[in-house]
Amino acid sequence: MVRKVLILPIFQMPSGHHQVADTVADFILEEFSDVSCRKQDFLTYCGPGLETFISKSYIKWIKYFPASYHYFYNQSMDSSSSAKVENTFFKPIGDYFERKMLDMIAAENPDIIVCTHSFPSNVLNRLKMKGLLQTPVINIYTDFFISNLWGKSDIDYHFVPNEESKEFLAKRCNVPENKVITTGIPIHKAISGKSPSQKETRKRLLLAGGNIGLGNMEGFISKIHNEMELTVLCGKNEKLFKMLKSKNYSNVKVYSYISSREKMNEIYDEVDAVITKPGGITVSEALAKGLPIFTVHALPGQERENLEYLKKKGIIHQLSEEELAGGKILQILENEITKTKLEKQAMRYLSEIEMPPEEALRYILNSSWKETHQAVKGNSLR
Repeated sequence: MVRKVLILPIFQMPSGHHQVADTVADFILEEFSDVSCRKQDFLTYCGPGLETFISKSYIKWIKYFPASYHYFYNQSMDSSSSAKVENTFFKPIGDYFERKMLDMIAAENPDIIVCTHSFPSNVLNRLKMKGLLQTPVINIYTDFFISNLWGKSDIDYHFVPNEESKEFLAKRCNVPENKVITTGIPIHKAISGKSPSQKETRKRLLLAGGNIGLGNMEGFISKIHNEMELTVLCGKNEKLFKMLKSKNYSNVKVYSYISSREKMNEIYDEVDAVITKPGGITVSEALAKGLPIFTVHALPGQERENLEYLKKKGIIHQLSEEELAGGKILQILENEITKTKLEKQAMRYLSEIEMPPEEALRYILNSSWKETHQAVKGNSLR
């Protein structure tokens, strides 16, 4: 009998939620020959038009009204305000999404559900609280903190990024400790091995193109390309990609969107440090590769929350644009004391991981299918 895992991000657009979903699916398909995986962004299932409207509105909200979005996100993070936020924004439409979720589960009939985004987790938690769902659900968190938008109380398992998150679930949310595993944020197995410490060329810096504005990017590269080698990831920013290619810098490698994790691993092995936005996946990959991490800007909401945590732990170095263009990164990389301190802080963070996410998935999937799910299979929707 083929068993089924349903993995739920929320939007179609590329994101860390999708990267983690793909990482989970790849592992399960490789590990279990009798398991199928289906990744379904929940809003597209509810309606493609709805997904397009909400995703575009979300991006515009952050871009044009960042202060408003940051205020909303802070309110959702504050326990005393999160109930008000949920009642205002989710309760009026909650019944609709609960019905859609039940419809999807009835159609897919999964043995286990994995959430890589807070919204489907929230909906599933509501269904479990109402006794309408028995299928085991796993939350896999993709940031370095846990927002109040995630479902928590009735979720079966939680893969958390760090000990602080585990403590938050236990003390603030009354989640039993045996339901929580500190796994770190899952990264693809292709991102493997430490980046070689000795490179043959000058220091090479990996620069995430979306982290700095187009004009600032050009100015920064023109100032620093004589001091360091650069690799620039432009993502889906075609304007940035074309502009940088037209400059024909001899020591600047320029890439558009890269979907291959094997290629990304090769790029990590070529560089000495990373400048990135403080997103969960790229930071976790850089930590795994043993690379120093720098950042300049953080978008309101999740990225700022991540940045505050990472700065507190001493595993990311925030620079001003003046420092970025003034050679600060090269100074740090050539200062063995500072560089060693960054490496030790990163190793301390990684030492908190209790169990790699692959091991945790293997254990839970086996134990759930053998012990728990046999009793409820065929009766997951009551």
